[in-house]
Amino acid sequence: MRRNSLAAILALTVMFVAGCSSSGGGTTVTVLGYAVTIKTAPPTTAPVGASIPIAFTVTENESDGSSKPASGKTFTVAVTAGGGTVSGAASTTLTTAADGSASLTWILGPTVGAQTVRGSVSSDHFLDISVTATAIPVSSVAVTLATPSIPLGTAGDQATAVLKDAGGNVLVGRTVTWQSSNTTVATVSGTGVITTVGIGTSTITATSEGQSGGAQLTVTAVPVSTVTATLAASSITLGTAGDQATAVLKDAGGNVLVGRTVTWQSSSTTVATVSGTGVITTVGVGTSTITATSEGQSGGALLTVTQSTWNAAWTLRKQITVTTTTAASAGYSVAVLLDHASLVTAGKALASGNDVRVLYWTGSSWVELDRVLDAGSAWNGGTTTIWFKLQAAIGAASSDNNYYIYYHNSAAGGPPADRSNVFLFADDFEAGNLNKWTQLLGLWTIDNTRSHSGTFALMYPVEGDVDGLTRMLVANPALNVADVYVESWWYLNSASTDYNLAQGLRMTGVQPTSNGYYTKLYNNSPFGWVNGKVIGGTFFQLSAAPVGPLLSNSWIRVGTGMVGTTMTTFVNGANIGSIAGLTELASGNIAFRKFVVPTGASWWVDDVIARRYVTPEPTAAGGAEEIAP
Repeated sequence: MRRNSLAAILALTVMFVAGCSSSGGGTTVTVLGYAVTIKTAPPTTAPVGASIPIAFTVTENESDGSSKPASGKTFTVAVTAGGGTVSGAASTTLTTAADGSASLTWILGPTVGAQTVRGSVSSDHFLDISVTATAIPVSSVAVTLATPSIPLGTAGDQATAVLKDAGGNVLVGRTVTWQSSNTTVATVSGTGVITTVGIGTSTITATSEGQSGGAQLTVTAVPVSTVTATLAASSITLGTAGDQATAVLKDAGGNVLVGRTVTWQSSSTTVATVSGTGVITTVGVGTSTITATSEGQSGGALLTVTQSTWNAAWTLRKQITVTTTTAASAGYSVAVLLDHASLVTAGKALASGNDVRVLYWTGSSWVELDRVLDAGSAWNGGTTTIWFKLQAAIGAASSDNNYYIYYHNSAAGGPPADRSNVFLFADDFEAGNLNKWTQLLGLWTIDNTRSHSGTFALMYPVEGDVDGLTRMLVANPALNVADVYVESWWYLNSASTDYNLAQGLRMTGVQPTSNGYYTKLYNNSPFGWVNGKVIGGTFFQLSAAPVGPLLSNSWIRVGTGMVGTTMTTFVNGANIGSIAGLTELASGNIAFRKFVVPTGASWWVDDVIARRYVTPEPTAAGGAEEIAP
């Protein structure tokens, strides 16, 4: 034969070419008259899925040395390892063209490693090529988080990485490593599962084949759902230091939350204040809600601040509320009624009244006040009247309930009862002298034959000096008489119409005439009382006809009051007349004046007081009995 079979020639030629290291075209081998030229040689390695073109031509050599294309020759090419395709299938049949050329496309399969394609005619192989398939390089990594912002404590948040090649194709089956940029905020497992550790931000990064991508994770505090405030002591005594309020914060699941910002507030800062750390400072007596707030949620606890104990030996008390219509200044004398007899009967108070004390609460401490029995009252009575002095001014139409009557102490000694600490001026003459007075042209004496209370009283016995010039004046102090009430108790041992007696408020600096305003027991008919003034020693009647009569041989309560330019007279507590539009007295003092006392008659005066005076006067009422704190 002139030629060997084409299959044998191709097999020899392609096997040679496959062993050649050239990746370009143009390699030609001539065997027994046939030449096979590989025009596109495959690479020794290529990524899986790569398209590898294979093209060759077959020429037939003539005996004269010329050659011609070997056209129309048919052969089979098939993938033998790696799972790829040739020209779209696992195998294909190729026929050389008229010019002796043939070509195919080998798509590498998905298996990394050696892949093989083989061409054959019948059982003779003419093509046997191996390529090492490599993985497609990762070009980009994109990370997504199931929840980019999660509360601390949330479990199992998943990070996912999407890997792509340079053409944007998604790659799978690659090794991915995970990393957190801030492990104090979150950690991430090898499969991208996130565990929160603290509040803050961290970048969760995935890396594959040297390429990385990340996503920012924000770990937030678990929202506060409820706030509960508790107090170390819900009821504390004023002045107690350092009472602590505590807040417990919980999430919606009832889990306790820590490390959150809590603000504190007191609903009544006049009762208590609270610091930023929940430390309570008491300010006054009362109640206040101590509230904790965190992340818009609040909870409060009621705090009660009570007064400190004045004296544990006194076990009972009544609160006194002083109420005004007209404003009253500090130093105003007020009276309160007490059913002392009922307390004595119940064994709660001493019949002597020694255990009855008046206390004032300043808001932080107790002050025991002098208290005196009203000159017309008595201990162990149903309407025992006690006087004390206001410690703070009370505005118009206002009240002050910081006064208390304490009692129920069988061992109580004598209480503070200095009348000069209750009234502007007081003299019951029990000192047995007239040291508080200045006597002008008179026969005034201290007398122990008759007294309203105690042993002594002031007495003017008989007519005998210059008419109208016998006066007793308070020596000290001078008073602002524009708002003063003067009261005394009189006793006359005769009802003769010859009496002309007066008490009043004298102008200063005009002695010896003692100008001023007076309440006068008048000698005209009908016998009674008038309001008047004295100018230059002459008495001028200001009121209408005298009001009377006056019973003799009994003690009579006589009051003379000035409010601004209005003078009012009271007899036995009854208002017998007011005169308005008088000249206001800037200052003065108390005066008693004798005009006429019949021979053989006497005039006694006892329990003289002067006190602040407004109208209507403040009222004081005792509240319900309570156990003293």
